[in-house]
Amino acid sequence: MLCLHLAATSAAASAGSSSLELFGIKFVGITADNGHKLILTLAAVAAFLFLRWLLNGFIRLVVRRSKEWVSFWSRQGVSLALSVALVLTILSIGLDSL
Repeated sequence: MLCLHLAATSAAASAGSSSLELFGIKFVGITADNGHKLILTLAAVAAFLFLRWLLNGFIRLVVRRSKEWVSFWSRQGVSLALSVALVLTILSIGLDSL
């Protein structure tokens, strides 16, 4: 009976404490969930930067050199729209538990 109780408390303690432990040192706040969120956030930033690069290249191909102001404001609009979308994406990744 005592063995079952110790096993149950040990399992409950390990389930509640999922922080990273390296060389016997527990790192508070570093969990697998946080690592997953970090990877998703970095992937989202990379995807949005790549999309911005593609859209700006498309704008340079389509807009003529004589209409430089159209190209400038189009790139500004793309950057602004993607920035808002990136902030919303990062917020949705970070605040998924609310």
